[in-house]
Parts: sequence; C-alpha cells; structure tokens
Amino acid sequence: MRVDVVIHRAHRSMALCRWAWRLARAFEAELTILWGLDVTPETRIFPSEDARGDDDTMVGAPAGAMKLYADLMVQSGARHPLLATLPDSAPPLPVPDVKIVCPGGSEAMDAILDRVKDDPPDILVVAPPEGRGRNSVARSLVDVAPCRTILLRSAAGDAQECGGVLVATAGGPSARAALRLGEKLAMVEGVEMEPLYVQTPMENGEAVGRATLSKILDTAGVADKAHVRPRVIVGSSLPDAIEEAAEAHDLVLLGASHVGVVRSLLFGTVPEKLLSQGGGVTVGVVREGWSSGERLRARLGRWLDLRIPQLDREQRVDLYRRLESGSAWSFDFMLLMALSTSIAALGLLQNSAAVVIGAMLVAPLMTPILGVGLALLQGNTQLLSSATRALFSGYLLALALSALCGAVAPPATLTGELLARGGPTLLDMGVALLSGVAAAYCLGRPGLLAALPGVAIAAALVPPIATTGIALATGEMSLARGASLLFGTNVVAIVLGAAMSLFAVGVRAGTQLKPAQRRARLLIGSLLLLLAAFAVPLTAAFKEARRGNLTDTIVQKLHAEARDAGVEFVSITCADRPCRVTIASDRPLDAEATGAIARSFQDHIPGRPPIRLTTEIAILAP
Repeated sequence: MRVDVVIHRAHRSMALCRWAWRLARAFEAELTILWGLDVTPETRIFPSEDARGDDDTMVGAPAGAMKLYADLMVQSGARHPLLATLPDSAPPLPVPDVKIVCPGGSEAMDAILDRVKDDPPDILVVAPPEGRGRNSVARSLVDVAPCRTILLRSAAGDAQECGGVLVATAGGPSARAALRLGEKLAMVEGVEMEPLYVQTPMENGEAVGRATLSKILDTAGVADKAHVRPRVIVGSSLPDAIEEAAEAHDLVLLGASHVGVVRSLLFGTVPEKLLSQGGGVTVGVVREGWSSGERLRARLGRWLDLRIPQLDREQRVDLYRRLESGSAWSFDFMLLMALSTSIAALGLLQNSAAVVIGAMLVAPLMTPILGVGLALLQGNTQLLSSATRALFSGYLLALALSALCGAVAPPATLTGELLARGGPTLLDMGVALLSGVAAAYCLGRPGLLAALPGVAIAAALVPPIATTGIALATGEMSLARGASLLFGTNVVAIVLGAAMSLFAVGVRAGTQLKPAQRRARLLIGSLLLLLAAFAVPLTAAFKEARRGNLTDTIVQKLHAEARDAGVEFVSITCADRPCRVTIASDRPLDAEATGAIARSFQDHIPGRPPIRLTTEIAILAP
C-alpha cells in the first residue's frame, strides 16, 4: 500500500507531510513525497544508491526537499521523531518507509499529474487550492486522481500531536470513506474519533439523529468500536456544528459529498476560526476513489481530450446560454411551432417536398432536444425540466394543429409525402443519431452554425408529427403509428447523439457524481433501452424494405425468363424460405418444365434460395 503527498507550495508543507506520515503508519503503507518545488534538471528518488555520496548525503536534491527528508527520516538508529508524540498505549506498528520523488525541469507538476494518473497511490494527500481559482494544482489532482484523495488544510505548526478526530457525516461513499479513515487513524494514535451528525429540529430529533447516525456507522463498518464516540447535534447548520464540536480535536474530516460545506470549510470563514483555536485544527476533505466505471469514463475523457478539439470555458458557457434560452416555452417558440406545423401539414397534403423542407427549417424543436441532451450529460434538473416541457408542449400543439388541418381538408388519397413518413426503418434511426451528433457539435462552435439548417433538414421533426395528426383525423391508424414511431425514434436518437457529441468536446460532469447526475445517468440508460426497443420494428421494416428493393432490381429479369419459357411472371415473396413465386400459364406444366423455370428464376435471386413455384391457369395476351 502507498500514500502519496504532493508538495506544490512551501506553506505548511511540513505539517502536511506529518499528517501523511500518520496515515501511512495507520495503514502500514509506504510514504512517497512528490516534490514540486525548486526542482533539479533530472528526476531523483530518495533514498537510492545513486543519489547518495560517500558520506551518505543526498546528491542533487533541492535544499527544501533535503531538509524535509532529514526531518522525517530515522537518524542512525534513533527513534523516528514522530514516534515521540505517540502514546505508550499505541499498538506497535512499523515505521513507514519514506522516499521523495523530485521530477526535474520546469514542468514538475505536469510530471506529478502524469504519475498520479499512470501509477495512482492508494491514498493521495494534497493541500487545497488557494482562493477559488479553477485551474489550481489541487483541482487538477482531484480531477485526475482515481484513488482516494484528501484535501488537507493543515493548521500552523508541525502537527506534532493528534488529540482527537472529528468526522462530520451524512452518508454517501465519500462520507463513509472519511469515517473509515478517521477510525483507523484514531485507533493507531490511541485517541477517540467523534462521528458528528446534524439533525434538523423535529420531535424526538435527538433519538432520530442517533438512529440515523447508527445506521451510517454500521454501513461504514465502524460501529461498536471502543474509541468511537458518536455525537448528534440538533438544530445547527453543519458548519456551525463543526465549529462548535471541533474545539477538542486536532483533525476534522468530512466527505466530499457535502459540496456547500466543503466550499465553506476550505475557502470560507469557518477554517479561519478553526485554525485560530489554540494550536489550530486541521481540516480534511475526503473524496472516495473512483469505481471501475468512473475510471473507464476518465480514461475515455483523457483519450478524447487528446484527439478532439475541446470547448473552452467561454464556449461552454455560451453553448449553455444558447440552449437554455432556446429550450424555454415562450411566445416565440409557440409561434414558430404553429407556423412550421401548418406549413408542413399543407406541404404533406399537396405532396410538395419543397414545402415540407421549408417547414423543417422553421421548426424550433431541435433546440430543446439538444437541451435535453446537455441536461442529461450535466445532471442539470432545471434545464431538463424546461427543455422537456417545451418539447412536449410543442408536440401537443403540432399534433392538434395538424389534426385540424386533416379534418378541414382531408386528402382524397394518401400522398407520397405522407406515406414516406409512415414506414420508418433502421436507416432513419441512423440519420437521427448522426444528426444529433452534428447539431451539438456545430452549436458549440460559432464558426459552424451555418451547417445547422442542413442538420434540421436531415433530422425531420415536425413532418412526422403533422403526418400523425393528419392520419388520426382521417382514420389511417397504421400510418399514424408509423409516423409516431419515426418521431419518437428521432427524438431519442438525437438526444443520445447530442450527449455523445457534447461529451466528446469536453462538456462533462465531475467524476464523483451528485444524486441529480446519477438520476440523469439512469435516464440515459432508459433512453438507450428505449432506442433498442425502437430498433426491433425498425430492423424488421428495414429487412422488408431491403427485400422489396432486391425484388425490384430482379423483377425485370424474372419477367424475361418467364417470357422465354412461354409463361408470365406474376409475383415473388421472399419473406420466408422457400421463396414463393407465382406464374401464369395458358396450359398445364409438367414437373420438368416447372423445375426448369424454378431453376432459371433461382439463378437471378441473391443467395439462390429454394423456390416454391405456383402456377395459375389463365389466358395470356398474345
């Protein structure tokens, strides 16, 4: 097992290393100090044979690293200086091996980031970012490290004592990790761990809080420990409760799932109060290691980062604003929806492809569909609600208007444009999926916005709704079902295609998912299952259409073969095996003649399937 601590600034680096040393001792692990300050031109790992001189001194190490290493290492058989602070009752554990890795060159922190990604430790300790900057070393490490990570804001001094551990908890993977870590550290240090749970005011709040905390401790596997002293505070906010309970402790831990509290503890006024109390209190935020799925997602993200141009922050903000405004149900949206539906319905009724294409360009439905894709990717509940409302409201409006058009001016016969929307196949699903990818990619890059009208034409959205309404008004239920299937397939495929495209260009949720993001992942999974369900009838329709297309290409040859044999070709069906072929003849045919005709037909059908020949007796035209 290995504990790594990253030194990327000199401030309180010794205190950070001492806490990392305590963790390494508690877990009987090796401690590696990743030194990112005043580095030398080449990488050094201490201790190592080539890094020692004749007098056993370090060669080529930065001065700061040499001092820190000397403070931590055992001197000529003497006890480690940190052991002097441990109580006599502490169980004997081996002193951790300590080494310092100093990546050389001006890009030392880049080398440390690569090391953490490629060879992650079991536990990573790093000082939190200073201020609220997003591009800090600490934030980069937390983003890429797949292991359990601790952001540790150490108190002043060298952390010579550990008088108690306070763990604020409210459930969740990271909170459970903080409980396990705090319990192990308290046991080795011979001190108490105080799990803290804040219960909102209610009748019997104390009893309810203790029952909840007991369940949390049991789930984390730290219940019924002699050195664990659970505590429930009723009524206070969590930061205030931590400030109240931290006085008797030297270390405060909490899970990274407390997003608001983490921000307050690391950057707000609470840490200043904690750090100013007596000898000061160290605050640590624990983020649990990634699951296998999260690791895979992170690897995929890094692979995409290297191969696909990523949207910068300004472009992502602009994309979100554009989708947020275009996904809201408004008068403009309603007006465009009504106009595009009316144009599409009239074009379908008069069988005009040009008019139908014009309706596709006016329709505003693509924007809320892309908004759904972005909302699912980010777990943005507000955007998802707004975009879904606009999508369903627009659908109902379009359906009502097209049904009205069909009732007022019913077609004498079903036009070709209507029939074209009633028989979707697997190819339509492919078109919609690729259209979603293209639309999301173009929308995120202002220079490609001119391509959006073409995408809108490729992914027809309003014409299938208009076809459904007209078919319902005229009683053509089969056509209505086919057009509805086409619209549903288009919507689901575009949402998934947009989510894929946005993920590829850098629009991603954090690796540690919030509850809303987990629900969004479930919705994405549900859409994938729904798309798979749509694929069943679409595949059958595709096969049937393919068989029809094949028959169209060979029917002339079959007619010619039939004429040469003195008969007339009537029909062929290859939905099952054998293929059923019907011919007409003005005379009975013996077995030899029918066999010769069947073989001549078989030569022109792909795959040479078996043929069952049916003969009808008829008077043939001369």
